[in-house]
Amino acid sequence: MFQLAVDRTEMTNVAAAPHFDSQLAAARVAYDAELAAMKSKVIQGHSYEAYPVLFDRMTSWNSKEPLLKRIIGNGASEGGGGDVRRNPGDSGKSEDRMKARK
Repeated sequence: MFQLAVDRTEMTNVAAAPHFDSQLAAARVAYDAELAAMKSKVIQGHSYEAYPVLFDRMTSWNSKEPLLKRIIGNGASEGGGGDVRRNPGDSGKSEDRMKARK
């Protein structure tokens, strides 16, 4: 949680500051409501059903880790950015094109 008016580069997380308790509580309520809506609308297949669990702030890492590994194993990129994974049978040309753009 950041004060963008005074910290535009988001260097100081103020979530632990006691005078922001009410704002943090309101953000958590809103987040949990969005997560509940996501759970009720999740599309089955393509590992989408794992995302509500991964985004649930009350679920332990031990429960999330196997789901994340399964999603990454299905071809999703870990960390985004320049992590390009080849599909079986791909000659690597798409990866070469990505490197050429940089």
